[in-house]
Amino acid sequence: MKIKNKIMFLIICASLNTFAQEPILTKKQMYKDFDQLVKIIEDCNVQLPVRKAVTGFDNLAEIKKLRKGIDTVTCDEGFKQLLKKGLTYVFDIHSSIDYNVYNFDNIVEIDTASIRRQYNEYYSMENIRNIEYNFFIKYFPISPTYYNGEYYFSSSTKYINKSNIEDTILFNDSKVKFINKEHYSDHVIKNISNYYYSDNRFDFKNNKYYSHASLIPNNSVITIEQNGKIKEIDLKEY
Repeated sequence: MKIKNKIMFLIICASLNTFAQEPILTKKQMYKDFDQLVKIIEDCNVQLPVRKAVTGFDNLAEIKKLRKGIDTVTCDEGFKQLLKKGLTYVFDIHSSIDYNVYNFDNIVEIDTASIRRQYNEYYSMENIRNIEYNFFIKYFPISPTYYNGEYYFSSSTKYINKSNIEDTILFNDSKVKFINKEHYSDHVIKNISNYYYSDNRFDFKNNKYYSHASLIPNNSVITIEQNGKIKEIDLKEY
């Protein structure tokens, strides 16, 4: 009898431990969740067909293309980032991942305590400092400003060559023409879902999307035009 009690105790402990852990999504669940999100966007967002007709950019088609990315996702966090990218393609500040839960949301069968815990962990000061540090070592600290179809640096900050202090660059009033041999406007459109959605806009005059929050990786080679002169700059050197 004692042996049976011990076995039952171990089973109960194992069960409690299983329920205490965060659930890990299977690929099947990821596909199901992704398809559900696409269906919600398709059914509820009346702007999308209008955006497609006016801009020629098919937001919904771009979101659906992300589905194949589930094949290479290795964790729940990776899946969350994929969903976040899909929401960014909606180009609407109200379509985003949120940790806030309100009484009038009438949420059923969702662990709201877990959502709040993730919120507190994400916005801890230590995590925010890590995010800021990783961001600034990965990207060039100034972002070009869009104007009439082109991108310009307006910062007056001086950048100094790491190996030659006499070689300095002042980026103010310079046009960003290329990044790694690719036209900068094309680079922005290709990566626009990676930028902060509220700063992405459509230029009706030039019939193109643009961003005031485009990011330049620190390992890039950029070509600028300044005072009528063209200069190629390897940012790794500054």
